[in-house]
Amino acid sequence: MSSSSGISRKTFVAGIIIAIVVSSLVSVTASMEWALVKGPRGATGVTGATGLTGATGLSGATGLTGPQGPRGLETSYASAPVSSYMQLNLTAPNTFVDLPGLSVTINLNTTCNLLILFSIGILELGTVQPMHFRAYIDSLISAFPTEAELCEETSNLYQGFSWNFMYQGASAGSHTITIQYAEDIEGMTVWVGDGTLNVLGLPQ
Repeated sequence: MSSSSGISRKTFVAGIIIAIVVSSLVSVTASMEWALVKGPRGATGVTGATGLTGATGLSGATGLTGPQGPRGLETSYASAPVSSYMQLNLTAPNTFVDLPGLSVTINLNTTCNLLILFSIGILELGTVQPMHFRAYIDSLISAFPTEAELCEETSNLYQGFSWNFMYQGASAGSHTITIQYAEDIEGMTVWVGDGTLNVLGLPQ
């Protein structure tokens, strides 16, 4: 074969090798460029299960105790039941005297109105005459009404009576309430019994 014209065998083979290498490089570069292109975002995944609740923290220190509030209003009460029967000696007509056993002392924490509940059984022998009763406060003043007039329907008949008195504005402290009685006619024979005296102090 003549070597004066054309390409030598070595040169031809070298060209083939170079062409193959260049082709491989182009293919790899193209593949890398396609790999670097950002594809579309995938769908959000399923939410995972909730984790366990953590341990409860320590309790804080107890706060200071607040000041004591004012004392509430209290209803005071006193009672003096007298169940025995007694004969009254009516020697001074129209004069009030204490009815034995029907006296109480009540202690009030504040200014109160006194509700005085009184009951008595009466037996008059002979002529029927009205008896008068009143509630006396501290041996100084009568409660309202100033007196109650109680009278049997007929003589020799034992009857029960009751009456309520009211005294307004009793000051804080101790007060003694006494039931007193009087008769219109001197020398009458009267028996009484089942007496009760209840006093309520109602704060104003």
